[in-house]
Formats: sequence, C-alpha cells, structure tokens
Amino acid sequence: MIKYYFVDVNAIKQEYLDKYGKLDKYSTYTNEAKRNEKIARDLLFSYMVKKENIDSEIVYNEYGKPYFKNSKLYFNVSHSNKKVLIALSDSELGIDIQKISNYDEERIDKLAKRIYNDNDYNYFNNDENVTFTQIWTIKEAYLKYVGYGLIKNLHDIVVEYNTNSVYLMNRNPSNFYTCYCGDYIVSVVTDKNIPNNNEQLKNNRIYYQGEEVE
Repeated sequence: MIKYYFVDVNAIKQEYLDKYGKLDKYSTYTNEAKRNEKIARDLLFSYMVKKENIDSEIVYNEYGKPYFKNSKLYFNVSHSNKKVLIALSDSELGIDIQKISNYDEERIDKLAKRIYNDNDYNYFNNDENVTFTQIWTIKEAYLKYVGYGLIKNLHDIVVEYNTNSVYLMNRNPSNFYTCYCGDYIVSVVTDKNIPNNNEQLKNNRIYYQGEEVE
C-alpha cells in the first residue's frame, strides 16, 4: 500500500499562510516562498494523520529520518517550487519531487560531477534537463529511502534504468518508479512492486484546500 497526499501552495488561502506564518516555528524563515512551503507541509501532514487516524508522535533515526513512534506505517516528505508531496506506506520508502528547470550546459556538467557515475552518463532520455532532474530525484529518493540523508555521494548510487532498480554497493537493489506531473518529476523508491505510471500517483493524491486547514 502506498498513498500520496499532494498540495499546491497556491491552493491554500493566503489568510491561512499569513496566520500560521506568524507562529514562532516559522519566524526564522526570511524567504516567504520557503516559509509557505513549510507551512503547507505541516498542514498537509496534519491532514494526513487525521484522515488516516495515525498517532502523529515522531521519532528520528541516527541520521534524522523521521518515523511514527506508535504506528507501523512509514512516511516520506518532499517539496519543490510550491508543490508538497507526502507518501504513506506499510513499508520503507523514499520520495523526491523536483521541478524541471532549464540548466545551461556548464551548470549541468558541474553538477554531474557530483551526481553521475558511468551508468548515468550512458543514460539519456530525450532532453538533458529532464534526464538530469530524473536522475537527481531517483538518487535523492533512494537516500531518503535508506535513511542516510545527504551523507553519501550521489555518484555512489547505482541506477539500473532497464530494470528500474537502484542500490548502493553494500545493499540489495530496491525498486524505483518515476512519474511526470506537468513540469515536475516525482521519483519513488521502495521494495514494493507498484505500477510505473503516472495514474497511480494521480489517482491517490489529495489537493489540500484552504477551508480544510481547520
């Protein structure tokens, strides 16, 4: 079982963003867009645990990955450019959402040195910006799946594009799935076998409207 909860920050009424933005927990954010993403994330999380009837108390592993203290369900959160996504599952998972941006060739080459290995350089999917974003989200989702955060070099993660598997050399392969949602790419890493198509994400997402905040 994997369920997705999704929100566009623009769907939340400004009065709610202003109201919650005054709380101490958000006062350190000088960037309004980032602050509103954090507010949207917290509101969406509160909505999810209420809807799923989950005890929301959280604990963290040694790398800072959060878990429900009193539930066997797992969750993972990602946000990018006013979009927030939470995945809920009965087994470990990692997700990452990124907006496809237009990078110049020099920028991609610079970032690729930190991210790509030989397997990645041999993979190309029509558009360099799309390819870069896809590879980035798969590897970020994998790190969040294993709970390592960003302590590993991304080029140490091996992605087998023909079999939709991803792994570090000291671990068994896991499955990855990539969805295209408009000009965003979502990658999910899990040990589960789920359909690799856009509809699986679309049919489960819930748009969090402002009037649902309370």
